[in-house]
This record gives sequence, structure tokens and C-alpha cells, in this order.
Amino acid sequence: MPDGCQKLLEIMNLENILGFDKYAGYLLSCVALTAVVLVGNAWLARRALSQAQVKARRRTAAQRNES
Repeated sequence: MPDGCQKLLEIMNLENILGFDKYAGYLLSCVALTAVVLVGNAWLARRALSQAQVKARRRTAAQRNES
């Protein structure tokens, strides 16, 4: 295994992550908040896209009915 991969595995070790003593709570809450923001952003974007598609379909249908 290359040295870079080995170092990454050492960094991502759960014992190392939880070994931040008094900073572990702060760090993990920041990670959790970031995950919530990213998931929320993706969900809102998908919702806005579907709403825009519905509006576009309605406009297209209305234009066809006018002709």
C-alpha cells in the first residue's frame, strides 16, 4: 500500500478522531452540522427543480391551448 494511503487510514482511524479530548464534541458537532446543511441544500435544490419543471409544463400547456 502506498505511503499516502497508509497515512490517510491512520488519520481516519476512529481512535484518532475520538482522541481529540475536549475538542471531540466541537469537531463532531461541526461535522454533523455540515452534513445537515449539505443534505438540506441538496433536498431544497431538488424541490426547487421539480417546482420549476411543473411551472414550465403548465406554461407550455397554456401556450399550446392558446394557439
